[in-house]
Amino acid sequence: MPEEPLQLDALDILANEAFPGMVVRKDLLRRMRTSFGVPAFVIEFLLGKYCASTDEKEIAEGLEFVRETLASKYVKPDERESVKSFIKQHTTYEVIDKISVKLVETHDKYWASISNLNQDFINIDDRLVKEHDRLLMGGVWAEITLRYDDTFIFKGQNRPFFIESIRPIQLSNRNMEGFVVARKQFTRDQWLDLLMRSMGYEPEHPYYTFRRKMHYMLRLVPFVERNFNSVELGPRGTGKSFVYQQMSPYCHLVSGGQTTTAQMFVNLVA
Repeated sequence: MPEEPLQLDALDILANEAFPGMVVRKDLLRRMRTSFGVPAFVIEFLLGKYCASTDEKEIAEGLEFVRETLASKYVKPDERESVKSFIKQHTTYEVIDKISVKLVETHDKYWASISNLNQDFINIDDRLVKEHDRLLMGGVWAEITLRYDDTFIFKGQNRPFFIESIRPIQLSNRNMEGFVVARKQFTRDQWLDLLMRSMGYEPEHPYYTFRRKMHYMLRLVPFVERNFNSVELGPRGTGKSFVYQQMSPYCHLVSGGQTTTAQMFVNLVA
């Protein structure tokens, strides 16, 4: 049987107005994430871009476009050589991948790397690096337009790949002004409920008293506060690690308690 259309409440409508193109229906995410091996936030970005509507027909069309976009643009590791060949043949090509940048001081030049494409020393304009400073901090997932120019030689070596443009999927700079302005449209209780809903909980459920909501907010503190330590006790499957699986690509979750000091403080920091 087809799913019943999701009914948006006043908080959903306010969130859509305050953050246009950034609000994602989690039920749509559940439909999509089993089909593609990409991080959840990549699918969420596309859903926010193409399915930000209350019209079920528009949502269905948007979902199909998201499927087509992921199928054509997401670079699977075993397809990287065919994608590189396609870029060479067609001069420009758009991919969805993780991009990072490093400054090679001996070259006096920034070089980009694309993860799944397994390609380093991609030419990138300084302007893009200044505009998206998180490229220098481990990189971001983005829609990337690549250009191929086999005439470009750098220090005697052919470096034909160029970054033509970037449309970030993750936050690519530290400018929070837009979020600060949008926050003013919410009361404290509305904002608390929006955070709860963003974490995957339903704040309207009778279980969630104000005190319990604040307990759940404590789970977000490690994302914003350095060296914050807490201990949460509970049986398996009661949601202790749920938030950390859902909320951020910058969170490393080690399940089962099987880890080492080197794993936690060296391997996962890189």
